[in-house]
Parts: sequence; structure tokens; C-alpha cells
Amino acid sequence: MRRRRSFLLPLAAVTAAAALAGCGGSGGGVSLPTLQPAVVVPPRGAVVDAREWGSRDVALARKGGVATVDVVDSQGHGVDGLTVRIGGKKAAPCGTGCYRAPDPAGPVTVGIGTRSWTFTIPADAPSGTAIVAQAERAYANLETVALEQRLASGPVNPVVTLFEFEAPDRLRYTNVGGSQAIVVGSSRWDRPTAHDPWTRSPQQRVNVMHPPWRTPIDAHVVAPNTVTFFDLNTRAWFRVVVEPASKLPTSVRMTGISHFMTDRFSRFDAPMHITPPSGG
Repeated sequence: MRRRRSFLLPLAAVTAAAALAGCGGSGGGVSLPTLQPAVVVPPRGAVVDAREWGSRDVALARKGGVATVDVVDSQGHGVDGLTVRIGGKKAAPCGTGCYRAPDPAGPVTVGIGTRSWTFTIPADAPSGTAIVAQAERAYANLETVALEQRLASGPVNPVVTLFEFEAPDRLRYTNVGGSQAIVVGSSRWDRPTAHDPWTRSPQQRVNVMHPPWRTPIDAHVVAPNTVTFFDLNTRAWFRVVVEPASKLPTSVRMTGISHFMTDRFSRFDAPMHITPPSGG
């Protein structure tokens, strides 16, 4: 029988905070990343996707023959005064950080200055709400999972972290080329490198079996086994690929406020036993 679990913190909070903080020996626990509320929320019912532009987000929403581009800065505020082209046509301002033009057919190219991005999301797509819910349930029922994560706040210095999670509240990870940590219930152990001794500290219990989103809206199937949506909790755009048979997410791309994350999941329910370190 599987254990019942409550959703305490989303996985994004665990992984982003751990990777960005570097997890030194002083402890302090795993906490939610500090994100300023975004001004921009896409139109309800739109098909959405987003890309990284330095430390900014460039998001596209397609609905009812209209294409809307939102540009959000590293503090979560809309960026005004830009010359934005949608499908080669100059877009008109439509609010803070908002630019709008008639929706061209097929893939949409968004240009800002010398930069451009091509979005392949369709103008109209089936609802992906059921698929997202299935992925949440399948993930919550896992006993173990491994994760390779690339996380950055801008175009340079990404952090690559290798995680292992064991339900309900155990994890261990290594920042590639750097620190390591183990969390078991209400305790954690950290060390700056693999050659240093472990330091123990208190840890708030976290539920490790929660996907990196909390309140998705505008979920649509944009390609086979692929859904996109906006998450009101993290104020981020997601593109998720699911495995058809298990309904589990295999890769997740998050474009958020100074949080650009790519997760690749593997070893679902593989044998894994996370314990305190020897001598810890």
C-alpha cells in the first residue's frame, strides 16, 4: 500500500532554492525561491509558451485570431517601450509589458531588436488540463525518482544539479563541480565539495513528490505528449513532455522570473535508499 502524502512544497521550491543557494554547511533548510509577483498574466484560454531573453521572459499567447507578447524583466515587471514584431508586423502596446498584433497563420516569429524567437505552438489546441492532472497524480504516487536539472537566472553561469528523491521527505543532490547535500526528514547534511566533512543542521520537512508547478492555467496540448501552461503560483510558463503510458513527466522547461529551469526525470520507482551520510 502506498503512503498518503500531502503536498507541502512544490518541487520547484526545493530544487531552485537548493541550487541557487549553493547549500553551504550553515544549513537554513529548503525554502521557496524569492520571486516578485509578475505584472503579466496571459489571457485565460490562450495557447501559451515562453522563451528566455537574457534575464527577461518573452511569452506568447494565441487566442481568437490575436497574438499577444508579454515581456517581463528580472523583477517580474512588464517591460514597456519596446519595438516588438509579431509575424513581421509591428505590434501595438496593450498594457504594461504587453504587445499585440493579428495572429499570423502557422508558427509565429517574435522579433525584438536584433533578436527573434520562433514559437511553434498552434493558434488553437485541445485542452491539456486532464493531462496535467494525470501527471501530477502519477508523480505524487512515485516512491523514488532521479532528476537532472539545469537552472540559471540569466544567460551565464547555469547550475547543473543531480537529484535523487525518495518519498515522502528524503533527497540527496550534487551541484556538478560543487556542493552536496542529503535531507532526511527534519535533518540535513551539507558539504562544500565531495572531499569535505559533512555538517548537520535542522531541516523543515518537505514533500519531495510534487511536480514543479502548483496552479496551472491555460493548459493545452501543443504537440504529441506535450503540454504548455502558465502557473499562477510560480508566475512561470511551463512546457512539459509526458510519457504516454505512465503519464509521468519526463522533461519540464520552466521560464520564470529570473528562473530558467530545465528538468529531466528518470529512474522512476528505481531502487534507492537515501540515508544520513557515514560519520554524519
